[in-house]
Amino acid sequence: MRTVHNRSRRRRATVAIVFAVASALVASGFLFAVLTNPLHEGYASPWRGTTSSSGVIQIIVFAKYASSKPKVVDDLCETLKSISKNLSTSLHVHVLADNRSFGTISGAVSSINKMSNMDIHYTIYDLRAIGEKEEPMVKLLRKYFFTKPVRKYDDDIFFLTPGFHRIFSRLDRAIFLDTDLRFHDDIRKLWDIFPEFTEENIIGIADDLQPMYREKFADYREKNPETDVGSPHPGKQGFNTGVVLMHLGRMRNSSKYNWNFDEDHLRSLQEKYFFNGDLGHQDFFTLLGMEYPELFYHLHCSWNRQLEMTWALRVSEELFEKYHRCDGLIKVYHANAGSKFPEEDSHASLQDNREGNYSRARRLA
Repeated sequence: MRTVHNRSRRRRATVAIVFAVASALVASGFLFAVLTNPLHEGYASPWRGTTSSSGVIQIIVFAKYASSKPKVVDDLCETLKSISKNLSTSLHVHVLADNRSFGTISGAVSSINKMSNMDIHYTIYDLRAIGEKEEPMVKLLRKYFFTKPVRKYDDDIFFLTPGFHRIFSRLDRAIFLDTDLRFHDDIRKLWDIFPEFTEENIIGIADDLQPMYREKFADYREKNPETDVGSPHPGKQGFNTGVVLMHLGRMRNSSKYNWNFDEDHLRSLQEKYFFNGDLGHQDFFTLLGMEYPELFYHLHCSWNRQLEMTWALRVSEELFEKYHRCDGLIKVYHANAGSKFPEEDSHASLQDNREGNYSRARRLA
């Protein structure tokens, strides 16, 4: 219990330091400097950042409302801290945020950089400007992948990821990350998976570790009893977007991928699979994976070990385990849907953690 309280106090202290640093920088006028000739701007002009050389690992995260929601900057800090502990090369963090949060985020990333043995560079982008530029795509994806009011996903950030190849037009590759992650291995090893892509692979992504898509594709499965759509791996289990390797150069050049931004084609896919999405980009990538599996590299679950257990209450234990099991040493834990991480630096506590997340799912049911 004392360990939990101590860790909680450390997190609160980190957030307090971040806000203090950000406030001081804003007061000094430092944070309102504008970069000239930024290295990675795409069409979205960065508000503030540091330049990095070629060869560094590029990651993209969202941090909307960081200035008004401490949990957002807390999650960002904790995720970056876990990456920095195992980091063997320089990192460039591309952060998409609302303009009120720029100062807070700049202070946060700067504070993590001071703790790291390797350089962590950053660029911050204005989500409003990006959203205006990508409004046609956002409206299209909302129409087909937000078909019922799931409050969490009623935000444009869940419909921008499929357009990153346009937004970050000067990046060739990047890793998109949620900020409810804890890395237990060097992110360089994740980056080094890109060379394993086949010629047609443009995205590397892991399975969603619950039988959610079994239900979402239930009508298609009923009409096609021999299909592997929605079946557990090695079937087409459906994807989770907590960790996504994006070969942006190939995405730009793939006519097969970009065809899916044509509404007539997207509607035909939705009708073919009797699919009504409500989880934004995750449902978009999952639907494409059913039709075009060759576009996707199957990322091992150990790089996105999701901890949510909501579906354990809805299906048999045997069926749930077929989807949720993940063998091997876990490299990245993903506390999706508010689930809890195992005790810090302790893989042995995973069973206790699992039982705790199961109890939490029962309370929220």
